Amino acid sequence: MCESAINCDPLVDADVTLSFLLGGGSFLPRRTWCVGAKCSNPGRESTRTMLRSLAIQFVALMFPWLVRRCVLRRALGFEIAQDARIGLSLILAKSVHLGSKARIGNFNYIGRLDRISLSEFAGIDRFNWIWATAANDATYSDGTTSRRTTLDLGPHARITALHILDCTDSIRVGAYSVVAGYNSQILTHSVDIATGMQRASSVEIGAFCFVGTRVIILAGANIPSFSIIGAGAVVNRSLTSEFSLYAGVPAVFVKSVNPDNRFYDQAFRDSVDGGT
Repeated sequence: MCESAINCDPLVDADVTLSFLLGGGSFLPRRTWCVGAKCSNPGRESTRTMLRSLAIQFVALMFPWLVRRCVLRRALGFEIAQDARIGLSLILAKSVHLGSKARIGNFNYIGRLDRISLSEFAGIDRFNWIWATAANDATYSDGTTSRRTTLDLGPHARITALHILDCTDSIRVGAYSVVAGYNSQILTHSVDIATGMQRASSVEIGAFCFVGTRVIILAGANIPSFSIIGAGAVVNRSLTSEFSLYAGVPAVFVKSVNPDNRFYDQAFRDSVDGGT
């Protein structure tokens, strides 16, 4: 080993810079140890993989979708159904799955998640920022080794536009649920004031939920199926009652909602989405 820790490869600096700019991790100094003329850094290989993915995706954008789909499948290992589609979006996740009729629209950034999975007819519309802090990040104090940076959308689930999803821990959106409107945030990590370290906890949204515009959902929150979250609410805990409207800061139960509302009618929702 070298007597001191030095950066021996420009890719190390690229990793730090791109992590900061693209949301792949904290802007923290990295230490690189050298053996002879070679360097080992845990981030270097992932940086090369990321840069390769960036290059392939940018070049593929010049081609029609049928060609681009083949490139994404063969070169990057994306699992894309024949009738699924990805628009002009950048996806750096390690594992990508799109089921039948799933859609990712234009101008989304999806960072270095472990996995993103869209079931049949699920969709992410446009201008969304979906990112994660790496599962092995040493700034987390909970000692968890099973944390997974994943986003899973159930059948017919939808993320509309201009939302921020922090997938530092897993986010699950159930079947037929909608994160609607604009500028909502789902955050799975925060600072533990007592320890000064980061803590992460998963977020789950049940089936047939409607999340209004500018809602904030914090780490560890669970929203039961058939819930409505009013615009501007802050969900900072697990809610309990189905067929309920929650609103306010923090979000509290407001009233029960009619189970016969058409939003909860699967046959109607299928007809709207074009599926059965």
